Amino acid sequence: MKESKKIKILLGGGIFIFTLLVISPKSAIFIRSEMEEIKEKCVVSQVVDFIQKEGTNLDTETLQEVATAIYRVSKKSGIDYRIILALAKVESNFRIDAVSPKGARGLLQVKPSVAHKVAKDLGIKLHNRKSLHDSQKNVMIGTHILSNLIEEYHDIHYALSAYNMGETRLSDYSSQNYRTKFSNAVLKEYKRYIEVLPDP
Repeated sequence: MKESKKIKILLGGGIFIFTLLVISPKSAIFIRSEMEEIKEKCVVSQVVDFIQKEGTNLDTETLQEVATAIYRVSKKSGIDYRIILALAKVESNFRIDAVSPKGARGLLQVKPSVAHKVAKDLGIKLHNRKSLHDSQKNVMIGTHILSNLIEEYHDIHYALSAYNMGETRLSDYSSQNYRTKFSNAVLKEYKRYIEVLPDP
């Protein structure tokens, strides 16, 4: 709740009266929440416009859901939403129904075997493999996997490459160089998005 208080200040022999607006902690939280909501709408709108210009088979409503899911999950995970967008672009070209030859599914191409374990940890219910075509569930699971890899290895190239090919296969692939075609492709997209999309 907002209150106003008048205070008197003596300056140079004169008395000046100022009105201060006092904001309670609850009001401050409400204002911050409103500002965050406005920012989310603004960012999501720009993401939708950008991806539509890039060419996608998603209708506007679905694209809005995808952009919102990515932005909200990024805020919780602390990962720049533009990295998740870049990952979705390279993995599936923003197709929520994408299925790889190896069975990885959805926007972030999550493997069902890995997804079920992660979903359990996150408290997400997966009824079957098609549940991974739910953009919100897919983004939550995929981002959680990427976040853990970044935290473990402190190297974005390693984390992205391990995300794509698995940690075991990556360790066999190269003992020194973890800059794969995949990680380079994602980071190339990410750099492009930094130039055109707002900061988180």
